[in-house]
Amino acid sequence: MAKSAKAEERLTCVHHRVVLAASLVPLLLNLRDYWVLHEQQRFAASLAPTPPPSGVRAATASAGPSATWFRRPNNGAPRVARVSAHRAQDAPLMRELGLRLETQLHAPQTSTHTHLHPADALLLEWEPPDGTPRWNRTTGSLDGVDVLWGQWTSSLLFFDARLHAHLMVNSLLGLEHDTLGTPVALARSYQRCVARWSRRACNFSSTPLLMHSHRDVGQLESVFFGEDELADTFAWQDIGAHGASSVWIAKQGAYRRSLAHQPISLFDGRQLLTPDDALPPGVWVVQPWPTSPLLWRHHRFTLRTWAVVGAANPLRVYLLQDGWAHIVAKPYRVDQLLTNYRDRCAHLWSTSACSVTHAHRVLRANHDDFATGLVGVPRGAERADYWRRVVWPALEDGAARLLASVWRELAGYEEMLVGSGRTYRRVAQLSLEWIIDDGGKPLLLDVDTAGALASDELPLSKAYATDALQLVGVGGYERSQYQKAFLRRLDAFCAAHACTQREADALQDVVDEAHHAGAFARVFPSADHARGCGAHCLFFDAPPTTVDAAAAAAPPLSAEFDGWPPAAGRLNLLTWRFLHDHAAKMPARARPSHHS
Repeated sequence: MAKSAKAEERLTCVHHRVVLAASLVPLLLNLRDYWVLHEQQRFAASLAPTPPPSGVRAATASAGPSATWFRRPNNGAPRVARVSAHRAQDAPLMRELGLRLETQLHAPQTSTHTHLHPADALLLEWEPPDGTPRWNRTTGSLDGVDVLWGQWTSSLLFFDARLHAHLMVNSLLGLEHDTLGTPVALARSYQRCVARWSRRACNFSSTPLLMHSHRDVGQLESVFFGEDELADTFAWQDIGAHGASSVWIAKQGAYRRSLAHQPISLFDGRQLLTPDDALPPGVWVVQPWPTSPLLWRHHRFTLRTWAVVGAANPLRVYLLQDGWAHIVAKPYRVDQLLTNYRDRCAHLWSTSACSVTHAHRVLRANHDDFATGLVGVPRGAERADYWRRVVWPALEDGAARLLASVWRELAGYEEMLVGSGRTYRRVAQLSLEWIIDDGGKPLLLDVDTAGALASDELPLSKAYATDALQLVGVGGYERSQYQKAFLRRLDAFCAAHACTQREADALQDVVDEAHHAGAFARVFPSADHARGCGAHCLFFDAPPTTVDAAAAAAPPLSAEFDGWPPAAGRLNLLTWRFLHDHAAKMPARARPSHHS
């Protein structure tokens, strides 16, 4: 009897548990539905455009300007970055700087993500760093991400509504396909520069021509073909008809609007020719090849250095105070040019395609080992001194002119983004490739928008790549040594000139970059000129192609800006004035060093 009572009691207990569980199921389902709805609302909110700047003036000394994108790293939390396969070399450097990296969950399929390159899907789902709960992140959301580091080859990516205000991305809208990122874009930008401001103002390169060598008209790529291309073709034919014994370098220009970034090569995809030679089928950019360049121990060399663009508007350009001379395999004699120009190993750099007999392949440009071997330096000039005082300042001027010549286009895109509420920070890192002629004048050959990538073949490039990351503040800025003093100057300056929050943020960026420039030096704007823009003021004779409404409604500046180019806009003018007034209180700029 007792056993049956106990069994009945157990059955009753189990029954009650089943009833209780059954009653909890609807509640749990409701909680799940609530959580799903909440996450969907969060995701929808993340897709809403970031509201544009309020336009409220930051003129009161009590508030003090502070860069809006920097507020998150100020709270002491480690910054989080996504680094794509294109920038894999930067991942360990970012870890050393204290950033936490997310991991890509899976490789995207191009059939379902046609606007993203498979190796560069920064906006798909990534796994947060170790220790971050998986459930607190909505699929596709960028909440908690501070840095997106990859290749932004599609213009659509810049308008993604998930890019929130405190994010940083490593590209500028319009840089890749519209201004500098391909041989065709670079050639067209240079031709626009000459048409607007003269060849003398645009002396950082030689005149390129865009050529079609297709015999079948049906194969012409219509995106490139027009009156300009016909004019270039006639110019090339005219050069050949007059028997000009000149040598040109031809670079493959067809990229078919590919979304995959193609890094520049010093050898592949290039060839030397005269106007009598036939180009292989395709689209080519041809450019005069310097016949009497500066040599290193009678070998030609191509100089590569890095530039960082801190912002497009206001324009801030920094140049690495070092570079790499890629020494060509075979010695060069100018009297044999017309007989050996087809020997690419005497003109172009390659260690895999050419038999290198000398011990030097890549040398640091600002080192005594390189300067002492220069051939072609004017008689009586000391080689290292000539490089430091003549060639390098001309190189800095060329880099500044290059970026200033496309400022109007880049600033127009920038204002388009800002006007639509996209206020995240955009920076760029470039590799610039030069030939130095016998007069010490640098001539630009190519631009790679994937610059500042460390490589084993480039001495000290890891340290320089780290400097480039610190310059733009990927890990935040350590301000304890300077911020207190500069806040007073920033407050007073903005109170006098009625800065907007965006203008105050730009000035804060100038101060931060000056204190974290490392081996980089600001080449534009310069604090050495009374008007800030110096010899480059002519490039600011017209406003950007698009002007943000808030910027257009800003009050006029005071009489102290009379004579400054008004089309440059308040952001540039205030930056130039602030540097003119306060640059002496900032760290001295880096200079080339010819020692280890």
